[in-house]
Amino acid sequence: MLVFLILLISLFVSISSNSSIPLYKSGKSKFYFVSTNLKASFLDANEICNQIGRKLVSIESDERNKKLYKLLRKNVLLGDYWTSGTNMLTSPGEFKWLSTNEDAYFPDWEVDETLKGPNRCIKIDAVEHELKWIPVSCNEKLHFICEKNRNVEWKKHVTFEHWKGAFNDPINNYYNMPNYIIYDHMIYPVFTIQLSFHEALSFCHSVGMDLVSIPSLEENDEIHNMISRLTDTQNMLFWSGGSKVIDRNTWSWVKDGTLVNLLNWLPEKATDSNKNCISLIYTKDHGLAWNAEDCTVRMNFLCSIEYAPDETDVEDYEEEKLEAQYDNDFL
Repeated sequence: MLVFLILLISLFVSISSNSSIPLYKSGKSKFYFVSTNLKASFLDANEICNQIGRKLVSIESDERNKKLYKLLRKNVLLGDYWTSGTNMLTSPGEFKWLSTNEDAYFPDWEVDETLKGPNRCIKIDAVEHELKWIPVSCNEKLHFICEKNRNVEWKKHVTFEHWKGAFNDPINNYYNMPNYIIYDHMIYPVFTIQLSFHEALSFCHSVGMDLVSIPSLEENDEIHNMISRLTDTQNMLFWSGGSKVIDRNTWSWVKDGTLVNLLNWLPEKATDSNKNCISLIYTKDHGLAWNAEDCTVRMNFLCSIEYAPDETDVEDYEEEKLEAQYDNDFL
């Protein structure tokens, strides 16, 4: 979190040092902010764009790709930049624009191992004659491009309706989603990409969700039971939204600041003062056990979002899940 704040402050200092905000116009409606003085990881770049009322750039067509290249070349801004393309929410080899929830596809891509790897994000390389798309590790530090439409007000915080629709209708979308759990009007997508606590928090926010809060032992047990049906998760670690990052003393849920009730800590729970975030450990002996962990450790994580299904949806969901599991057992 401290690193992100330093990046954000650096950006605002860079902007405020100019007499006007350095925006570049393309066509009648697109405005771009091109970060040339600051490099960030994919998730930090996405969060910075959101904080200044913009979105990390998406390139929906070959025409838009050519226009963006011309803009960068005209303003002598050739180089590497993050886009919002990523496979964090899809299978390796398939990419979506994080800013729009649309498929990201470029016909000139060559299908090789860089496309098939996990945790890949799309950078654009504005070289001498064209704008190339290259999947690289999302942890790389690169310059980035934020965009906004003309009718979107400056500093109006970004909303995530394009992602909320997908997660609010899991019955019709789960084949294209990661593993997830439904319990008591909540959806808990289970992500098996390795991120730090703050990266996981940023990722959940990027798709209109929160890192999971667990207010009761009953809910903790239900999540444990449902995770056991999804995959081989013995001793796997997951980030929750519990932390002491606010005052380094009090455990609270980052979603709403409510205090964490001590529910299911491991007997040997870590007491190191540097371990300020709560990890969830899937075990047979202790259920879904909690432990204090260093926030920089990379692990899987659970997001959460409210969901209001009707009874028919829930019945269909359970039946389709069982059918899918049956089919997988015989593949």
